[in-house]
Amino acid sequence: MRIMHISHTNINFDARIMKELAAIREAFPKAVMMAIGAELDITKQEGMKVLPYVQINTIPVKARKLAMLPKILRQIGTVLEMYVRMRTAVRNYQPDIIHAHDTTALFVAVTSRPENAKIIYDAHELESDRNGLKLIQRLMVKAFEKSVWEHVEHLIVVGEEIGNWYAGNIGNKPTT
Repeated sequence: MRIMHISHTNINFDARIMKELAAIREAFPKAVMMAIGAELDITKQEGMKVLPYVQINTIPVKARKLAMLPKILRQIGTVLEMYVRMRTAVRNYQPDIIHAHDTTALFVAVTSRPENAKIIYDAHELESDRNGLKLIQRLMVKAFEKSVWEHVEHLIVVGEEIGNWYAGNIGNKPTT
């Protein structure tokens, strides 16, 4: 079984993802795992964990460094750059399971998964109610989640209330 984790964060510094990778390894010792995320501007390597059983790749996002562009253009460029690079990684890796750790990753998973690959959506929070999102962004996230919900095999949430919210507002899925 080939499992791929996708996130917009630097997985090496994301404690939740690292714990999940360790739990998967314990439950499925023969699984081959890859994780891909963004390379952030972290110069210290303190706190970085190394898991010998997972190939962790980080994408150096060049669009973030284009200071001469307005913030909105840098953000759009960052999302597009990550999308193209992550989509290529998924197609090259051909996973059986794609574990998407946010809505950006879910979009990559849905649009690039191999035909029989299963998608696990790991909503680290109530994605349409994240801090910093404006009303239009919240509505767009919710509409996106609804539009791809049929492709999601399993949902992981941080609490029962969020699981209930997804069941009532987006649709019922097996939930952990």
